[in-house]
Amino acid sequence: ASIVDIGPSGKNINLLEIMYDSQTLKYQSDYIRAFDDHLELLDQFFSVLFEGTKTINMSSYINETLIKCYRQKGIIREDPETWKNKEWPTMLELRNVWVQDAKDPRDVTAKALVDKTYKINTSWSYINRQSDIDLSKDFIIVDISGVPTSLQEAMNVFVTGIMAMRFRTDVKKSTIIAIDESRVFLLNPKLSTFMIKTLTQGRSLNISMWMATQQTADLTKANLEDEFKTNMQISIVLGNMRADTIEHVKSFYKLNEADVQNLMSCGVGEGLLLVGSEVV
Repeated sequence: ASIVDIGPSGKNINLLEIMYDSQTLKYQSDYIRAFDDHLELLDQFFSVLFEGTKTINMSSYINETLIKCYRQKGIIREDPETWKNKEWPTMLELRNVWVQDAKDPRDVTAKALVDKTYKINTSWSYINRQSDIDLSKDFIIVDISGVPTSLQEAMNVFVTGIMAMRFRTDVKKSTIIAIDESRVFLLNPKLSTFMIKTLTQGRSLNISMWMATQQTADLTKANLEDEFKTNMQISIVLGNMRADTIEHVKSFYKLNEADVQNLMSCGVGEGLLLVGSEVV
């Protein structure tokens, strides 16, 4: 196993490093897709980081300047050989491009991005280190509790996306992404939509998702109750539950009175297993 403790005093994932498995990328088109997918992930990262204030112009400009940063490092989208043994650009180098462009008073997009990312020089400065994590293990725990609060939600998107892309391996070998305290994702519209996308698109690549939450009501609050129900093949409802919380669980899972009584009698570590319409 490997524990990846991300944060200023822990490990780091360079946001601009494209995590890929060279054994599974066989053709030029595979590398191009990995490159484009990473830029799409960064676009999602900035969407959450900027709390819904990112414009279409910003997305286009970010994409353009990212490609410029990669080219400055000699990394060419269409040439996989240029990816090998390279030092990847960092967020600070990307912001420096924005700073230069913002010197032109007409470039309001660059100026806005510079203003929104000033913490890259302060409390977020650790993200400018190169990656120093171990993704070679079969069981990996990623802990972002040490990440600055202002960066945590965006980092949730990024880490989940990186794991989904990095382990898009041989479909004979399955990958499970498990998210504890998933209410953090569910209460943020961008995060919850991203999670649904990972869940549905990952299926063809044998990537599945486990979610743990103490409140099924979070699914309802996010207006994603039906979508998650459709895509959740198995649910486990643990007991030791208060009487005032049982009604929503009963409604959410459409439990009958016998199921409710069984659940209420369950202690710590006991509960119901729901597979389709079967309740065990």
